[in-house]
Amino acid sequence: MKVLALNALPLSRLEIDETLRYLPEIEILYLRNLGLTTLPPAVYELKQLKKLFLRNRNDLNVFKNAPPNNFSADEQTRIRQMLPGCEIEF
Repeated sequence: MKVLALNALPLSRLEIDETLRYLPEIEILYLRNLGLTTLPPAVYELKQLKKLFLRNRNDLNVFKNAPPNNFSADEQTRIRQMLPGCEIEF
């Protein structure tokens, strides 16, 4: 399995996008606690992506008041449609 976790890092959406373009074989991707409201375009180009974790962690004091995720219901639907073979945790 090729796994990448970019949880709670001080990265912009553009920096995440640029990073993912160099890692096209990612199968499991963690993008938790990043404040994203939309996914970087490169996520949709990860043809081997099997699991995507977008649910914010709230188990540590640092993340205690974090919402479950930052994606609207419409955006969640769009993400599911754009990544049909991928298991997504919102």
